[in-house]
Amino acid sequence: MLKRGIVAVFLLLPLVPGAVRAQSSVPASFYLTGWNMVGAPPGTDFSSAAALFTYQNGAYVTSSSRTTALCGGYWAYFNANTLVPLATPPTAASMTCPLQAGWTMVGNPFDAPATVPAGTTAWYWNPAIGQYQTVSQIPQGGSVWIYSTSGGSVTLAAVPSPPAAQTLIINTQSPLSSYQTHVGMQVEVLVAPTVPSTVAVDSNYLQFTGSGITGDITCVNGTASCAPGTYYSYWMYTAARAGTTLITVNPLCLQATPPCGVPSRAIQLIILP
Repeated sequence: MLKRGIVAVFLLLPLVPGAVRAQSSVPASFYLTGWNMVGAPPGTDFSSAAALFTYQNGAYVTSSSRTTALCGGYWAYFNANTLVPLATPPTAASMTCPLQAGWTMVGNPFDAPATVPAGTTAWYWNPAIGQYQTVSQIPQGGSVWIYSTSGGSVTLAAVPSPPAAQTLIINTQSPLSSYQTHVGMQVEVLVAPTVPSTVAVDSNYLQFTGSGITGDITCVNGTASCAPGTYYSYWMYTAARAGTTLITVNPLCLQATPPCGVPSRAIQLIILP
């Protein structure tokens, strides 16, 4: 594991989604309050971030643009949990990204997780646990550190989306408290805007693959003509192992001062082989 002293230099710096009208599922990435390693299809708007930095020639630089560049990796600071709609990704199934000599922040250019070549060590700052992790895939909307002694390139491959028939959809407004699926199946968790919430899972059982908005995403901006229920936020996971686990839905207002009285909700998921 990388020592904290080695990576401390990276921590010195340690949504309003665009007004786009769409009555369909729009890929988006969810970011926690604080610092996040971000990267997205070129042209994705990060104006909702309070700060956006790139890493060039061994130093952090304020990004000259709030829209992402192809393969660009950034540190973004958010004042609140934020959902950012993603721009249209490249149509190619793989993308070759340049590496500078030393450390490079490589951003995911797709709207799905991106696989890192075997033998390449990629470090991702996981804000949910407050530490770096080595990963074989760059999360949707994320970026990673990759070290190269002399520069070069790295080729990322988009993880294909599964067929809709292999997806279990869980609407958190449903009174059901238990669901069942199989290893390898996708699980989509829907959260209504009436009670904005975050979703927490055990990554040993459910591996995060993406998030987004389905419905009229102009309503995320609070447009007067929009009514609650015209869109949902969604989180996508892959069932990774058999067993029983919990999906916890935590209302954002629990983080307010004082917190609200809306309780968190636990949904049981039984994963069969």
